[in-house]
Amino acid sequence: RQQDEPLLHYTFRKLLAFIDEQPVVAEPLQWQQRWQDMETDLSTWSTKLDIAGLSLGSSPRASHHIFTNLKKPDQSILAEVEEFFQLNGCLKRFTQLPHRLQDADENTEDAAKMIFAFGHLLFNQRHQKAAGYCPEYTIHWQASADDCKRLQNDPEAFLSDYGIASEVNAVVERYNLSAPKETAELPRSALARYVTFQCLLTGSKPMAPERLVANYRQFEIPVYVSHLEESRWRADGSLPRQMLLDVARLMLPHFTYSNFTSRQTISYLSDSDFQAALQSGDDYQMTRYELLKRIDIMLGHDWLMDDEALLAVYPWHHHLYHFIEAFRRDYRNSKGRL
Repeated sequence: RQQDEPLLHYTFRKLLAFIDEQPVVAEPLQWQQRWQDMETDLSTWSTKLDIAGLSLGSSPRASHHIFTNLKKPDQSILAEVEEFFQLNGCLKRFTQLPHRLQDADENTEDAAKMIFAFGHLLFNQRHQKAAGYCPEYTIHWQASADDCKRLQNDPEAFLSDYGIASEVNAVVERYNLSAPKETAELPRSALARYVTFQCLLTGSKPMAPERLVANYRQFEIPVYVSHLEESRWRADGSLPRQMLLDVARLMLPHFTYSNFTSRQTISYLSDSDFQAALQSGDDYQMTRYELLKRIDIMLGHDWLMDDEALLAVYPWHHHLYHFIEAFRRDYRNSKGRL
């Protein structure tokens, strides 16, 4: 459209240009191809409308659920209101998490540590792009110890009892609509990328992890269960390292993190040797803090957790961020959104 050109004049000019570009007489084969294209479009029109309706209605593209027997942590009235009205409070809550839990001690609730680990692993924007869409993830607190068995035995009733059947069904419907029509039979495990169930259960004794299977509609959805000792995270301190590792392995059972995948370069020295190197001499103390880059706090080195001065200058971006980015790379390869 040219400057000051009336809209009607512009429209008429473009229409004439389009007509001039069309052949006067179309070849028979050309008309046949056009008719086939139109028939193809009409045959998929209903499916396209259904998919558009799901998108306009903000239908979920994935549904991920963690069930735990931990007690729901105390939170502010504002957080309760945001959660009740579904105001996407989790998006704001997890956008800029601190490196460590504030004012943490041995009495800090395990649930608070779990939320910290959950937010860091998936949503904290200090790291790479978030690994998922926050409203599609739900932690169900104070679950029964036999809930995962119930989910395996009768998934329809279980999801209805928890009020999440409609959410999961919406993901199933979206998947069925988007699946290629030429596929004779959909793989039974295909939905496991978009719908997940995990159970984090604590007790007096740890037990071996389990992999259950919930047969829901025409799909098989794995249910991963971790049975952990309730005192496992008591010594975590302000950085809940063990909780971070446990939640990562709950959501991604094959995930591992070791000297081979970390950026640690001083693993061959003992902690006492490293402390001696860090504290040797009284001159140029700040230059020795560069040595902190060589040890990964996610792999141990508990003495660091007792020194607030060192934690204040610790290169979190070099190790904690690397741990979380390693998890997110693996997670994106296994899970996703429709």
